[in-house]
Amino acid sequence: MCSRLLFSLLLILLITSVGISQSRGLGLGLMIGEPTGINCKGWVTPSGAIQVGIGWPSTSHKGGTAIAAEYLWHSHVFHSRESFPLYYGLGAIFSLNNGTNTFGARGAFGIAWWPHGSSFDIFLELNPTLYFQPSSTFEFDFGFGVRYFF
Repeated sequence: MCSRLLFSLLLILLITSVGISQSRGLGLGLMIGEPTGINCKGWVTPSGAIQVGIGWPSTSHKGGTAIAAEYLWHSHVFHSRESFPLYYGLGAIFSLNNGTNTFGARGAFGIAWWPHGSSFDIFLELNPTLYFQPSSTFEFDFGFGVRYFF
């Protein structure tokens, strides 16, 4: 019970801080990957954003609830009418699984598509993750999703 309360407070704190300091909008959507569920992204600088995902961990982690958060830096290397920024970042993942907690540090490498004149983005990312608990393992997680920006 105490773990769920701490988990909920952490999520509220992250989302609130993102909403207060956004400069280019707050995006909310769905993601398939690690974790599969709701994804939120808020801009804190013109090229930096905080991304938070909450949902179900992959099948290798045997269910439960997971939260992942990363700080992302964006770079516009492809110049066209559409925007395809590459991004990279650092963060962490935490999951609660029937009494077993899993924690890890993760990176994020991805590409997004911001259709011209649209409030949506579509993204694909690779997340190399070093899990520390319950045992040290290294995995390549992924994420694919879509968000609507307010």
